[in-house]
Amino acid sequence: MREYDVVLDATPIYVKPIESGETVDAIEQELETSGKPAAVVLFKINRVILGEFTLLKRGGPSKLEQFQQALQDKDILKVATLNFEDPEKTAPKGWLNIAVSDPFKTFGIESAAPKDRRYRICLKRIPERPDTYVLVKSQLRK
Repeated sequence: MREYDVVLDATPIYVKPIESGETVDAIEQELETSGKPAAVVLFKINRVILGEFTLLKRGGPSKLEQFQQALQDKDILKVATLNFEDPEKTAPKGWLNIAVSDPFKTFGIESAAPKDRRYRICLKRIPERPDTYVLVKSQLRK
């Protein structure tokens, strides 16, 4: 059995001190037992390498609303083909917030605006909260 459920290729965007009541997507593994996090690192997810990361509903107007809009716009081709977007369609989340005790120790990040780096981030899903993860390991990609 693997020690992680999801592997991401991600780029850090910024680091900021954690605020009271702030929500995060993942926490550093040591923080489960040891105390308070000091910072939050925001990552842009470049791609999901392994597993399935959190999916978000894209939303949008219902098919009936799209049909009415097509009639109003006199888009006969769209009305005839009934080619409408699915309002229930999902897409992977594009951002990841990780609470850490020390951004330098965990990721080698020294400033609030990290340099252009890419990381391989391995996460373990928390069973009671499927959209919450524990950071198992991170590796700087070359």
